[in-house]
Amino acid sequence: MKLIMLLLIAAGACASSAAEHLVRADDLFKEDPSKAERVLRELDLELRDHPDNIEALLFKAMMQMRVNAPEAALKTLNEAIQADKKAQTLHPEIYYVHACCLCQ
Repeated sequence: MKLIMLLLIAAGACASSAAEHLVRADDLFKEDPSKAERVLRELDLELRDHPDNIEALLFKAMMQMRVNAPEAALKTLNEAIQADKKAQTLHPEIYYVHACCLCQ
């Protein structure tokens, strides 16, 4: 899980959007990684306002994996894949996290 978080941060996922709830979720996680439920609530608020925010979807999936909810994480990752296709972009970290989720 640490490698996944490092990849996300290295990719600039949390920094690429100035979205208020995404930034707050990132700050909460950095402050205390055990606050996964609070982070998930912030990410849900972000996705309510920006449902195709790939960074928020990826971060949410990783938090869902952290709280041992792999089925929910796979659903979120599938949403991220669809958003990635819709935006005609390629975020390989989505597929990496998807593979990690399947191996859990």
